[in-house]
Amino acid sequence: MSSDLFELRVIDLDPEGRRVRLRVYVVYYDITVVDGHVTETWAQPLPRDASFFFRVLWGAYWDNHGVEGRTPIGDAVVKTQIHDNEWVNANTARFVERVDELTRRNDPPDEGDWLRMHRHYYQGDPDGDRDDELHRVQADYDLWVTDERWLEHLDPDESWGTAYYPTHASGFHHTTSQDGIRWTTYRIPAG
Repeated sequence: MSSDLFELRVIDLDPEGRRVRLRVYVVYYDITVVDGHVTETWAQPLPRDASFFFRVLWGAYWDNHGVEGRTPIGDAVVKTQIHDNEWVNANTARFVERVDELTRRNDPPDEGDWLRMHRHYYQGDPDGDRDDELHRVQADYDLWVTDERWLEHLDPDESWGTAYYPTHASGFHHTTSQDGIRWTTYRIPAG
């Protein structure tokens, strides 16, 4: 069983504009079903901090190829740094300029979605129904980086799983619209 919390997919890539659009799927759920009815649920919350995006950007090559480095961001940041919460919180703004949440889907899931996920994760894929992705909690984000080199290792439609999680990057502030759908993290200018 995987210990991944999220799956990511590159939806759009604009290196010259220093932007990548990522779809983030929650893949860690805890679901209790009794007599065919969902009785208890918990889903890993969608990320809401720039530190998560810094970590997954660094980890994309590692997660897809099983090796560290070999990318500009992998050369600039070593594994011990990316696993040090204090270092990540203090240095995220060196690599991530801004993150905008664009759209959120299936949050929270309805009972039918919980049942589909329960079947998929605990019983395998009995129906041959591979569209569980449609029913997962998910969101699309635009991520702007401080240097286009930080995107060199990404390809359109590339996907990977990760156990990285958000912490609390300094130098950013967060806003949520009244309807709770759009969340943005902005870098606070120095001075």
